[in-house]
Amino acid sequence: VSQRTPLARGFSLIETLVALSVLIAIALGLGQLFVVATRANDRARSMAFTAVLAAEQVDRLRSLSWGFDDAGVRVTDTETDLTVSPERTGGVGLTPSPDDALERNLAGYCDFLDQSGRTIGNGGRPPLGTAYVRRWLLEPLAANPLDGLVIHVRVLTIESASSNNRVAAGEGRMVSVRARKAR
Repeated sequence: VSQRTPLARGFSLIETLVALSVLIAIALGLGQLFVVATRANDRARSMAFTAVLAAEQVDRLRSLSWGFDDAGVRVTDTETDLTVSPERTGGVGLTPSPDDALERNLAGYCDFLDQSGRTIGNGGRPPLGTAYVRRWLLEPLAANPLDGLVIHVRVLTIESASSNNRVAAGEGRMVSVRARKAR
């Protein structure tokens, strides 16, 4: 007569069902974690890219003429069109913008970008293929309106641009101050 040890008996149906239930619960939890992590990663990527697009526009605006000529006369670029690529004349340059330029699409203070960040249009309505809306506001510095300029740039995804939120998810903002300096 052989005597069976507890290990040789095997698992009962109840033990197998309990183990299977625990494995299913862990798998579902990991699946939800994966979905949340993927969404967070996509949002972080979008926010980083919009910040890069905002910084790029600030650099473009800061590169325009804003200083004094050899005779000491103030020089301000008011003709460069930054809503097209490559830049050309026929735009507003560093002309102060309307107060609501960051809230709505205004000709001269807004451009539309594709998924790769390339300019594909400007004006009031985004063309087909628009992934990002980039808006900028130029205002004289309150302390020194003739020689100081505040540059605000806001980049939104096309989904957040159509909402009326003051701050949207996947949005990049940048502010810079520009002062005239003599040569």
